[in-house]
Amino acid sequence: MKISSIAIWAIAVMLAGGVALSSHVIATEVRAPAKSCATQVPLSRGGCANLAAASYAARRLKDPETGVLKQERQLALRGYRAEPLSASALSILSLPVKGQAKGGDQQALLELAGKVTRRNTLINAQAIEAAGRRNDKQAFFRWLSRSMLTNNEARKSYIGVMARATSMPGAVEALAPVIGAGPNWAPDYWRNVIQFPPSLANAAELRIAITRPPWRRTSIGEMDERLVLGLVQYGQFDEALALADRLAPANWRDKAGANRLINGRFAAQPHFAPLDWELAATGNLGASIEPAKKRVLISAIGGAQGMTMRQLVRLSPGTYALRWTLSDNPEMQKDALRFRIFCAEVGGGAPSVIVPALVGAQQATVRIANEKCEWRWLSLDIFLPDDAAGVDVYLSDVSLTPVLEAPLKSDAVISSRLADQI
Repeated sequence: MKISSIAIWAIAVMLAGGVALSSHVIATEVRAPAKSCATQVPLSRGGCANLAAASYAARRLKDPETGVLKQERQLALRGYRAEPLSASALSILSLPVKGQAKGGDQQALLELAGKVTRRNTLINAQAIEAAGRRNDKQAFFRWLSRSMLTNNEARKSYIGVMARATSMPGAVEALAPVIGAGPNWAPDYWRNVIQFPPSLANAAELRIAITRPPWRRTSIGEMDERLVLGLVQYGQFDEALALADRLAPANWRDKAGANRLINGRFAAQPHFAPLDWELAATGNLGASIEPAKKRVLISAIGGAQGMTMRQLVRLSPGTYALRWTLSDNPEMQKDALRFRIFCAEVGGGAPSVIVPALVGAQQATVRIANEKCEWRWLSLDIFLPDDAAGVDVYLSDVSLTPVLEAPLKSDAVISSRLADQI
């Protein structure tokens, strides 16, 4: 087992013990097990099992490595004889006596205890620990799920364990039946897993898996959008695209078209930004799509500088035709708006390509050099002087399509070297 996996199991075991034992101490103290156990009436001796469980839980809170004392086991046996289905008795009898190794009979008792009750926190904790130690991922996630469904306090700690354990090999196959069933803690899981970068790739694969039969969970939710964004932020672009392609509506990508951009006609609000359009919304500039009119409104005040909208796109080296239509605004300087194409990958050394966004229906040829950069940003940037008047312009019909050769006039070709000087 890898070091990272061992660390995750260790965290799981620690939290399983801590959460379960603290809950168990409180529950058994309320029932006054010592007084009940002291009663000599046979039917009341089930309190002895509660006393044993409370004693063990209290000691283990102080020492997680402690084992069951012989006295505790004897008390549990008294309780078991009085009530063979006592969850408290089974929870102690399934543990090894201090100083002894755990045997097969105790594991069998633990499995039996799990069938007797789903709500005993100590039994659930032991089952989680046992599954973790034997690297049984399916049982591990199944018991985590059961504990979170029956104990709100356990959910707060276990949900983080599950999010971290998602990063382990084999987690997708083990988690799919659990998450696919739609447990009520699933939204908490997705909120946690997107905050743990090592789990993002497996989380995306898991989300794709549960779109298939028998679960068919295909509705797009807020967490899906955030998962795609998280993958992009950590440079996992291929995984982000695979997830978005699986979940997005049919019109999200024109499969038959040559346009490398998503939603280039602005016929819908963006899904899965920045694989679809990411729109600026700051105090001095912003962009908003108007699907009914198939255009985007770009608004800015004097002094505004920066990105108004952008999209992450996978581009092979070659020549492309960039096309757009921009409304006129007499108050805006000719070179205030510029398209910029640049590498999105860490360490990508490919030079930027910059194309002034001129008014009207326009096109320009851009050449993507044969650099070691597969993913690039196409950004529309604005630069307004401090004394400039505010501007409102409309952009529509943006496309970036591959061409076999540059058919345009040479003065329409913006080379990388020239672009860096603009």
